[in-house]
Amino acid sequence: MKKFFMLFTLGVASMGAVAESAPPVSGAETVTISGAEQNINLPSKIYKMWPEDFYKFKGSYNLSNGKTLSLFSRGSRMYAEVEDQPRHEIAAVSPNSFVALDKQLKMRIEHHENGEVSGELFMVVASSGYVKAGMRGEQYMLVTLH
Repeated sequence: MKKFFMLFTLGVASMGAVAESAPPVSGAETVTISGAEQNINLPSKIYKMWPEDFYKFKGSYNLSNGKTLSLFSRGSRMYAEVEDQPRHEIAAVSPNSFVALDKQLKMRIEHHENGEVSGELFMVVASSGYVKAGMRGEQYMLVTLH
């Protein structure tokens, strides 16, 4: 019985290795997200971003999924909103990265010297809309800014 269990365990492990080494489907675009990135957490220490520093991030950004990300402020609070979705209060976690206080999204935005912008938005989504972070059935989407 011990030998059977050992063989079964080795068989399952080898199937996982084969599945991981399978070539990607022709024409399919894949994005690899490490396990540590598959959740959105608030850091223990928030980066202090002054209003004049946030000014360069204010505005709208086109996303690779066809939607638009908007960043704006109300008083000293910073917000992010993805087209027709609820707005999220955000906090800076570095000079160019932000996390929503409700743990629904995080983003990184790079402003380049040539005027171009790049980055990515990682957000919690569900087939029927947004869900609260921590609920079963959460799905995450990674889109790029351009």
